[in-house]
Amino acid sequence: MTERLPAKSLPAKPPAAGPRIANPPGEPCYCGLARRASRALTELYERELAPYGITLPQFSLMRAAAGASPLGITELALQLNLDRTTLGRNLKLLEKQGLVVFVVNQRDQREHLVTLTRAGAKVSKEALVAWKAAQALIRRNLGKQKLAALEQLVAQIDALAA
Repeated sequence: MTERLPAKSLPAKPPAAGPRIANPPGEPCYCGLARRASRALTELYERELAPYGITLPQFSLMRAAAGASPLGITELALQLNLDRTTLGRNLKLLEKQGLVVFVVNQRDQREHLVTLTRAGAKVSKEALVAWKAAQALIRRNLGKQKLAALEQLVAQIDALAA
């Protein structure tokens, strides 16, 4: 699949309608700003992944499973920094689509291992092209300096939350 995103700029989107959280005058809510940026980025990636019938979290899950398949659900949740409930929902959806299967761990019958099916491996590989196209669009529009600042900012916020 070829790159489908516009080459020159990020897609324009009208501001979201609805009530705004009242912050003290002149003080933006930093969490709100981060969530807004996260939603915009997620939407951009998911628009590219839509032809493959998967969401961004499902794509990330499939890529992680492809790299270390078969993998225990608990280990996969830790690797992706997800709670088991969220992971379980996404895995069930992928299982319904025939993209992953669960197998009983022969060493521990209580644990199920996740592995990609052939169809899942194919979708994961093909969707990687769309993910790379989204990455390239962001890289072109934000540039190395802003992306480096973003990585540094996220690391600092992670440290604050620790």
